[in-house]
Amino acid sequence: MLTWARERSGIAVSEFARKCGVSQDKLSEWESGRRPLTFKQAMTYAEKAHIPFGYLFLTRPPIDELPIPDLRTVDGQANRKLSAELLDLIKLMQQRQEWYKDYLQQHFVGPNPIVGRFAVKDEVSSIVHDMRIALGVGNHPQRGSWEDYYRDLVNRIESVGVLVMRQSDVGHYTRPLRVEEFRGFAIADDYAPIIFVNHADA
Repeated sequence: MLTWARERSGIAVSEFARKCGVSQDKLSEWESGRRPLTFKQAMTYAEKAHIPFGYLFLTRPPIDELPIPDLRTVDGQANRKLSAELLDLIKLMQQRQEWYKDYLQQHFVGPNPIVGRFAVKDEVSSIVHDMRIALGVGNHPQRGSWEDYYRDLVNRIESVGVLVMRQSDVGHYTRPLRVEEFRGFAIADDYAPIIFVNHADA
């Protein structure tokens, strides 16, 4: 379980040992079972590996699966690598989505009329045309910088009830979101649809 937790974190052995305040040899002894950890050391280990402490007591590692459809591609090829950061981020976004959905329902706000207006069989051009009308944007920006256009587009998307989340790490710069793994994702919901943008992507 210790080895799985460290490897799942994606942190190099030398760096992980440094984070735990021990030598690589001692880390190796922990993982092989030749040296026991104290309770405090186990707590530190779980914290540095970004896993719940209780995971260290499982008999086998849990299977990490994306809780949303995996549509990621890089250069036209499916991207199946899953980092702990991506998994933790999606779970965090789902928690925020649930909170916002509960908030809306408590305030008697109905389902978002934007969601589910089209089906997979519909033409892309029809969907894009509808999006431009709903957001009040033309085919191309008329003036200003791309930053201004991006900010304005986010504001327009949020004005129709779609949450737009943007960040480049999972709560700390030591857990960056890798652009080569994903650039963003969307989570549909009748009340609180979310678009997430990886802000590490220029």
